[in-house]
Amino acid sequence: MTNLQKLAATFLVILTFSMMGCGGSGTSSIQADPYKPTIINAGIDQEANEQTHLSLQGSVIEGSVEVSSMQWIQTSGISIDISNKNSLISNIILPTTDRVTELSFDFIVNDVENSQIVDSVTIKVLPVNIDAGVDLIAKEQSLVKLSSVVGGQHENILSYHWEQTSGPYVELIDSDSPNPSFIAPGILKNQVIVLQVSIKDDEDVAEKDSVNITIIPIPEVVITFPGNGLYTQKTIDVAGRVEEYTGDYAAITVTVASNGNQRIIFVDQEGNWRANDFPLLDVDGQHVITVLAEDGASFSSSDQVVLNIGSDIEKLTEEVLINDKLGTIYHFSFNKDDEKLYVNSSINQNQENLKITIIDPTNSIQRNTSSPSQGDTVFDSALDRLLIVKPTYGGALITFDINNQQSENLLISPLKADKSFPNPRGICLFENSALAFIALDSEVLKVDLNTGVTTTLSDAVIGVGDPLEKLDSITCNESENIVIVLDSAVRNGGFNSIYNINATNGNRSLRDVFISNIPSINPDTIVFDKSTNSLLMTSQGSYRSVYRLNDMNQRILISNQFRGRGPSLGYSPSIALDEKNARVFIEGPSNKIFLVDIESGDRVAIAW
Repeated sequence: MTNLQKLAATFLVILTFSMMGCGGSGTSSIQADPYKPTIINAGIDQEANEQTHLSLQGSVIEGSVEVSSMQWIQTSGISIDISNKNSLISNIILPTTDRVTELSFDFIVNDVENSQIVDSVTIKVLPVNIDAGVDLIAKEQSLVKLSSVVGGQHENILSYHWEQTSGPYVELIDSDSPNPSFIAPGILKNQVIVLQVSIKDDEDVAEKDSVNITIIPIPEVVITFPGNGLYTQKTIDVAGRVEEYTGDYAAITVTVASNGNQRIIFVDQEGNWRANDFPLLDVDGQHVITVLAEDGASFSSSDQVVLNIGSDIEKLTEEVLINDKLGTIYHFSFNKDDEKLYVNSSINQNQENLKITIIDPTNSIQRNTSSPSQGDTVFDSALDRLLIVKPTYGGALITFDINNQQSENLLISPLKADKSFPNPRGICLFENSALAFIALDSEVLKVDLNTGVTTTLSDAVIGVGDPLEKLDSITCNESENIVIVLDSAVRNGGFNSIYNINATNGNRSLRDVFISNIPSINPDTIVFDKSTNSLLMTSQGSYRSVYRLNDMNQRILISNQFRGRGPSLGYSPSIALDEKNARVFIEGPSNKIFLVDIESGDRVAIAW
């Protein structure tokens, strides 16, 4: 076939195909592709715990028109932030809520022709809340059981932890469980204990709640020193108190009875009672003393003590005689290493024959050495020396080596512009840090014993808190970096306030105020007892007393005329502590020094 013939045949085939495509009509047209919509999905609805991290996951299947943008927006519920909101996958953190709540989100997609497609998703937020239970009322010494309830997803809770945030200390049993318990403490008046439970789930979500437990006392009569009354072979002093009574003490009578003898007495306004010279049978052997307290209404309580005369009852020697009088006492301190008391005194008020008297409290044996100055003292056991604050213009701190009788003076305060007397009110010591703290009338000084540099720790300018006005006593708590002062100025509705002072910045925080119209708690002087994390103090209230102020600011009676045996207490401007043997030394009337046993409250004069 020639080339011309081939070309003609090809043309014929094309023409025939075109005619067939046009239905034989002899005309032709081209049909466009159909429109395909964009398909989107905002994901499935969900539910999750509060504070859970979630992702909003959208999907897009493009149609015939190109997608130009996408966006996540919240349309209802608690407002939260959305990260990466212009992408397929965005991240959210579910909010905190106290009830089941819903959050709604729209996934919006736009195309190049400005068409918009929207799909929605809903997230149900479940509260993972903890309920520590209803507030309770419980009697002292009773078993208190707690019950917590968790809302939301119980199976996701990983841990529980209970802790006490206020009130008298209790020891929690199973504190890492939903339902711990504790034994209510013995108390003198209603006390509120606050306990807090914390939970954590697998999303690291933490929740807390608290419950209040009011502990109420059980009124009872107590013989405070059974077997330790002052025994004279024919009589015995019996004393005690009515504890936890919430009514009027004037309604209570106490009946003391033994072997047919009986005496009816009244309690004082604090519930204390005492029967002096109560008669006993003049024979050795067992004697039972019964005490009944009642108010004629609903209260009745009894107690008894069995005395084995001839075995465990001994006559108390009230005062131990010594050969040399102390004279005028300025101050004293206790050396915990040799367990002796170091008394700074003079033979008379004219400061003649200044001396340091070293007393062994167990037998009152003493020896004397000369003193470089009168003044308040503290014993530095680390270097076996006595520190004495010398009251003079400008003031001085004297370091006095007891063994070789050598002393050194350190300036403690610049000379006042008006040459006023600095009037030191006490000194305490951080032995490990070699820092001494000195209380003046309205300021506390800090002395670096290594360098002799003195700075003002706290006064009207330095430190935050109530200004110091009239300091009476100072003591140190080195483990907590705190200096504790007693300020007798009137403030906050009362007087005799105790402040904790930060030993670094001088900031002051009120620890307790001793209200003026409550008897028996207005202190003269304080000393810190690190073995019990408490303060011991002498008191000048209705009855001269020794008290303990514990870390919960509860005042606990240690000794007075109703607790403990021995001579009556008097004004006590000085106090020293023997932690090892649980006893304090206080200054009494007529320049006497009393030893007070902390456990029993018994007192004996060891020197005067």
